[in-house]
Amino acid sequence: MKVLGFHKAYTAVGQYRIWTPMKYLAREAGWETRTYPRWATSERVLAGHGQVFNVQEDLNWADLALWQWFGSEVEQRALVGWRQVTGIPCIMDLDDEVRNLPQEHMAYEGFRERTEAECEEVLDGVQPEAIRVLSSRGYVIRRSPEGVLQAVRRTAENFPARFAEVVKHLNGLFVSTPYLANEYRKLLPDQWPVFVVPNCYDPDDWDHLTLPTPRPGPTLLWAGSIAHGGNVKVAFEGLRRVFKARPDVRLLVMGAKLKEFAELPPANVEYVGWCPVDDYPAHLTNQGAWIGIAPATDHPFNRAKSHIRWMEYTLAGLPTVASPLPEYLTWANDGAAFAATDDEWAGRLLELLDSATLRVDLLAAARERVKICDIRCQIDKWVTYCTQAIQVGVNQMYVTPPVPEAPTTPPEGA
Repeated sequence: MKVLGFHKAYTAVGQYRIWTPMKYLAREAGWETRTYPRWATSERVLAGHGQVFNVQEDLNWADLALWQWFGSEVEQRALVGWRQVTGIPCIMDLDDEVRNLPQEHMAYEGFRERTEAECEEVLDGVQPEAIRVLSSRGYVIRRSPEGVLQAVRRTAENFPARFAEVVKHLNGLFVSTPYLANEYRKLLPDQWPVFVVPNCYDPDDWDHLTLPTPRPGPTLLWAGSIAHGGNVKVAFEGLRRVFKARPDVRLLVMGAKLKEFAELPPANVEYVGWCPVDDYPAHLTNQGAWIGIAPATDHPFNRAKSHIRWMEYTLAGLPTVASPLPEYLTWANDGAAFAATDDEWAGRLLELLDSATLRVDLLAAARERVKICDIRCQIDKWVTYCTQAIQVGVNQMYVTPPVPEAPTTPPEGA
């Protein structure tokens, strides 16, 4: 069996959802996999770099194509075109509820639902002599119902509607959590499966690391990207109480220097910067922090999130205090301390800061539980589900609708 993987971005998501599973799937008897270089994201491949890699040859070679999520018209047309040419089953992999971002999320504007009118720029009263110039700049010329000459250019996408259309051209989904499976199941034809394959770590990235001696002063750590401004604030009142009770405590911010951290006392916050994906395990481990924090708002987007932050903290030697999200509760269980209120955040953190024994015991429980997140313990799911995806896709392949012709004018009434 042969699987071709397309990654969306050079990030941890590509690591956990494409490169790591494809690496270990290829070690299973009877399996071969292909992926692309880290810089060659699916968008770049579909935008023309595919000639460098001969994507059509790779698709003809494969029994199954695994795509990380996408939802643009360009990507949809490319997927449909490749499907028509090669006829192989295609599965999309999803690690987020991309249709339901909270408003404070930095990517909300790109993913929110829009009306058709919000997706277009319309210039009324176009003069005939301007048509050539406007057409060269991507405008389409049309007349309004009132007979006014207009120039129209698409400036945004109604992502939820486009995504629902894209999914119709797939043979099923791989997702990282049961919550995502329940949500995305609603978008698929009944015959197409949704498989839950959890995020797992590559032991080659973590097992060789030596846990450092903890820093001499009490240290908390938060690691994350610019997408988590709303999440970190969940712990802020608890952190303020900790800093008041223990002025010597420092919060290390590894990654995004979010504007929200300016709300905390500056003397208690230290920024340690980000790093490339390949260096992340060592960078996180070498901080020598005492405790990792994983706050998150109670929002459908976060309820769909997986256990990655707890998993990484544990592998880096950090006992974790986390918000009680479903996947943290399921995977960490007694290997994390949970906090849902300001009192609980302050209480859990102060208990652990004041007791080395509690920290050691909590980390020991977490290190025992995290073993099930080793990809070698979960690769059988990838073997089983890829096999089923290939069988279902071949046996029940429907005729993909033709690639739609680009309209000469936008639809009336937009």
